[in-house]
Amino acid sequence: MKKIMFVLLSLLLALSIIAWKFKEGGDKANGTIVYKLKAKTFTGNLKYVYLFEAKDQFNPSETFRKLVFSGKDLTDKIKSCKDLSCLEGNLGEGFSLDLVKGSRYNYWIVLNGQMVQYSGSCHPESLITTVNSSSRISGTFQQDDSAAGGPVIKVSFDATLSKKF
Repeated sequence: MKKIMFVLLSLLLALSIIAWKFKEGGDKANGTIVYKLKAKTFTGNLKYVYLFEAKDQFNPSETFRKLVFSGKDLTDKIKSCKDLSCLEGNLGEGFSLDLVKGSRYNYWIVLNGQMVQYSGSCHPESLITTVNSSSRISGTFQQDDSAAGGPVIKVSFDATLSKKF
């Protein structure tokens, strides 16, 4: 009887944690994007982060991970998306970072309802992780492309796997 009670309490605790996570929305991030153009400076606050795993379009036998940072909670949109392009189409302010094999990571920023965009690449050293497993990434990302006319991105985060595509 004690064993059954222990199992039931453990299950209840696990379900409570899952429900709390979905109620709260995405995992938390804390940072900014600053993109200075000649006429105006655009700034975006980063409050949420989502970790995804997807098949490589060019080599479907391989997968890659992607971090998506946003100023708004995208949890409901993520649930309805069937692929990563759907998710990025709903990103109005934030950036995505492709964690691919190789010497560079690609990133894409959007600000002002996707009216302002910039794509770039960075060395993997721009991402400093304190946890890096298949289901969780935690750490900081800093990239300054202002000398090349790009953004300055600084963010700390803790992301658990949100969805596999």
